[in-house]
Amino acid sequence: MNNNEQLIDTTLTMYHACIVIFSDDKPTIFTRDRQVSIDAMNQGKKVGYLSSVDTPTIEEVDGKPVIMTTVWGIENHRDVTLIPRDSVPAKVLKPIKEAKIEPEGDVSGLSDEYADLHVKSDEEQESQDFFFKKLEYTLTDSGNLERFLGLYGKQVKYCDSFGWLYWNGKMWVKDDSQVFKYANKTAQSIYKEAALYESLGGNHTQDIIKIGTWAKNSLSKYHISSMVDMAQHYVKTNPDEFDENPMLLNVGNGIIDLKTGKLLEHDPKYMFTKIVDVDYEHDDESPTDKYSFRGGLKKHTITCS
Repeated sequence: MNNNEQLIDTTLTMYHACIVIFSDDKPTIFTRDRQVSIDAMNQGKKVGYLSSVDTPTIEEVDGKPVIMTTVWGIENHRDVTLIPRDSVPAKVLKPIKEAKIEPEGDVSGLSDEYADLHVKSDEEQESQDFFFKKLEYTLTDSGNLERFLGLYGKQVKYCDSFGWLYWNGKMWVKDDSQVFKYANKTAQSIYKEAALYESLGGNHTQDIIKIGTWAKNSLSKYHISSMVDMAQHYVKTNPDEFDENPMLLNVGNGIIDLKTGKLLEHDPKYMFTKIVDVDYEHDDESPTDKYSFRGGLKKHTITCS
């Protein structure tokens, strides 16, 4: 078995994927046929795959918003191509509402079909039934990606300049190791799915065995690395999005709005990677250009001009 055959077999069996064959950088063939896919690779054609995880993005094409979907590189998962979702045969991807997916970006100008997809209630996101929803996840690397994003998608970001960052409650910390810890916890959580099947009653012995086996396999270096590698495309951000507001100051007990003197709560949306490790003591009667901080036992007052 040559390398191309091995890559196609892995993609078809592990990712439950649809192979995409390009011609002149345009997707022309969508197939799950092993031999057709291998022949295309042997001929040097550009070949990728559509994952069972479909997180659309919105790109502006000719001045109009267009929903795009991701084609992953077979030889290198970082090789990503965005194609119009409408160019994908309906039988390949679930209808967008049935799939319960939400495009990222500005949805203004899109048809009503997508109008409600960019809003997720906190109740749905933080639902106590999260692990019951996980019973719908596949026992594949793509399923593990869904699990990871469900558990830690809001706590990590990836940036080409910095690598991985995670939210520590006060700021985004550059640390490539933390995402692997989260991936390991995600793999361990699969054992809970087996326990949930037991709690449902009835005869689920075979399901429990399959889930337990996949949980064990998912803890391998290969599957952990695959989870991290795939996840970076879903949480990717630009370096200029960090620390970009000069009128906000991140301190130990919150974020100071330098325009008003008010103390805001720490929030990942402010994208801080730096912090001044002192506490701010706000006094409503003090001038807005005076700021008092306490570090250790000392109190300092700074006047801004």
